[in-house]
Amino acid sequence: LQPILKRFLAEGLVSLPAVVYLQPAPPTKGSREEPSLGQISIKPAFASPSTLAQCADFLQGKAAEARARSAVIFVRKALIEYPCVWKEKRKQEWPFDAKADGLFMQCESHNDRVVYFTQLTESKGGVCSVGETVQLDPATFALMPRLFAT
Repeated sequence: LQPILKRFLAEGLVSLPAVVYLQPAPPTKGSREEPSLGQISIKPAFASPSTLAQCADFLQGKAAEARARSAVIFVRKALIEYPCVWKEKRKQEWPFDAKADGLFMQCESHNDRVVYFTQLTESKGGVCSVGETVQLDPATFALMPRLFAT
């Protein structure tokens, strides 16, 4: 998250990615190299229900192929056309203004799943700031179907 927020502070809202990071399986016995972190751009995923389903299937396959232990999904709210999980929510569920922009972070593994939202703003003068981060209910606010079989 830190590199993404640092880039945002330097370059503004347009720099925010729609990306998934896959944590690789532990190195095999006798291997000298640590497996690299998988990074997959998913910007087109949030255009429609069908593109989201296709992306989820693709990511589930990649996670299985890599024997990934966990995944972290980062998506700027303004890039999401579907699913708009924040719409028509009570203030207790979604404590931000409906027009607030920011970054969703969905973290999951075989056993756990959490979703966070960090409000981000950019003034007309180009000054960027990081606002509040709130943990959200994954049953209500998950952007992507489960990537790991439970």
